[in-house]
Amino acid sequence: MRLKTAILAPLLLAACVVTPRAPEIGQVTVGAQSYPVVAAPSGGWRVMIDGQPVPCLHPDLQACTHSARNHLQARAALDDLG
Repeated sequence: MRLKTAILAPLLLAACVVTPRAPEIGQVTVGAQSYPVVAAPSGGWRVMIDGQPVPCLHPDLQACTHSARNHLQARAALDDLG
């Protein structure tokens, strides 16, 4: 029983650790909606759309705007399919 506790205790503690949010670099606007741009752990940038990270092709706001627009258009097309 002690072996199970010794193995599970670090896992339970690790699950309780809150990971810090990535700092917001800027925002992009598509239509009337604005979305935050954050730094990815890999060094790139990503746009957060409804809590989902959308990677940017290049680490600049223009590329992030294009990525956000493409993501939203693809999502709308899938919604239209039913």
